Amino acid sequence: MDRKKDLALIHAAKTRLGLDDELYRDTLESLTGKRSAGELNDAERATVMQALGVKKQYKKIWHKPRVGVPNDKIRMVKKIYAMLGDRPITYVESMLKHMFGGDAPDKLEWATPKQLHKVVAALVYDQQRNGQGGKRK
Repeated sequence: MDRKKDLALIHAAKTRLGLDDELYRDTLESLTGKRSAGELNDAERATVMQALGVKKQYKKIWHKPRVGVPNDKIRMVKKIYAMLGDRPITYVESMLKHMFGGDAPDKLEWATPKQLHKVVAALVYDQQRNGQGGKRK
């Protein structure tokens, strides 16, 4: 289980339910014997999440282009943002600097179509290497 995401879901449920800090800690203590969610192990976090009615669904982070992007590049930029997953945009910008050196733009949205294609290819390769994406057939 992903501890960081579980804790975020627990705290979001606390807010959604309108629990004040004392009631929240009393609830934790009655369920697990601990007064802090940070001290919980995987099983205890699952127990608390179930008691608070948390469904274990992580939202995929959607990145939005920061500046206006010309129509000829918008599809590639959106594709790159989608492929990033939960990585920050600075990940791709540092890839650009590594791949293109002095010719690299400061922002992804300023890259040429040729540079964008190469970034997509690098992200596809990275996904296949890390087991996140299947090979195309």
